[in-house]
Amino acid sequence: MHKDFRMKFDSVKQFILDLLEKEIPASYHYHSVSHTLDVLAAAERIARAENMGENQIIYLKTAAVLHDSGMIQTYKGHEVASIEIARRILPGYNYTPVDIEKICSIILATVIEQNPADDCEKIIRDADLDYLGRQDYFIIAQKLRLEWQLLGVKEFTQKDWYRYQLAFLSGHRFYTESAQKSNEEGKQKNIRLIKDLLGE
Repeated sequence: MHKDFRMKFDSVKQFILDLLEKEIPASYHYHSVSHTLDVLAAAERIARAENMGENQIIYLKTAAVLHDSGMIQTYKGHEVASIEIARRILPGYNYTPVDIEKICSIILATVIEQNPADDCEKIIRDADLDYLGRQDYFIIAQKLRLEWQLLGVKEFTQKDWYRYQLAFLSGHRFYTESAQKSNEEGKQKNIRLIKDLLGE
């Protein structure tokens, strides 16, 4: 049987989404089930645009579903906790040790400080920050601001928040050609809007 049909992705997806629905605190306005579904959809869209193979797409979809699952255990360093969850549950869904290590490396690539090492890692990075180039950017960014405020991570004045976002967007890059084509123009537009709001 072909490997794609062996891995039970749909079952993994349902298990993790159910877990997140029950365990993710209501104060996590950004790192919510909606974010996980958003990253999942973006990862598959970008992967298909990049002509990735079906096995790689399943790896990406699995990593996308799992990438913030560690939030149920810890906020800081949740990527490592997500990897621990992946290693614990995926053998029960017919994923081999090789499959699992690949998925774990993709999850780890979502750490901002990490440089993506291959195409799958580039895709998950672009999918995780897909919203930076979209029209709903300001809405989603505000969810992150509120989450940080509620959790005591950091609190911003409106002007400081715009300055923080301007620095982040200006320093960000999309790694895949398809994300650059679909999102870079929108991101530049969002940068210009922030500058307008700052009067720059």
